[in-house]
Amino acid sequence: MVYKTFTDAKENVATGYLSPIYEGDRYVIYVRKMKIYKEGKAAKTSHGTAFPPRFLDKTEYYVTAGKQNPQHVNLRKKEVLAFFDSAEKKKIESFIRDKGLKFETPYDLAKVFEHAEQITSTGMASGQ
Repeated sequence: MVYKTFTDAKENVATGYLSPIYEGDRYVIYVRKMKIYKEGKAAKTSHGTAFPPRFLDKTEYYVTAGKQNPQHVNLRKKEVLAFFDSAEKKKIESFIRDKGLKFETPYDLAKVFEHAEQITSTGMASGQ
C-alpha cells in the first residue's frame, strides 16, 4: 500500500491509500478498497420492508501515466482508451477485440496496460 494524492471520480483531488496491482515502466494501476456505511430505512407502512443499516464494499481503480497523480478509471473500454493517444488507441482497440476483453475484472485492465507498455517499448526501439 502507498499513501498518494489522486484524482477521484468526481474530479476532486484526494489523498489516501492505494494498492498497486500492476507496475510497468510507464503505467501503474492501483486499487482502492473501501467500506461504505449505508443508513437503514424504516418501513413506510406495516406492509413494507425495512432495510437494516449495513456496510457495503466499494472498489475503485486508478491509473497513473509517468509522474502524474493517479486518475480514477471505471472498468469500461471507452474510459480506458482515453488514457492513450490516437496512434496507440487503434492498436489497443484491436488488442481488446482480438483478446475478447470485457473489463469484468481488474486483470483485463492490467492486460491492456501491459500491452500498451509493449507497444511503447517496441515503438521506441524501432524508432531509433
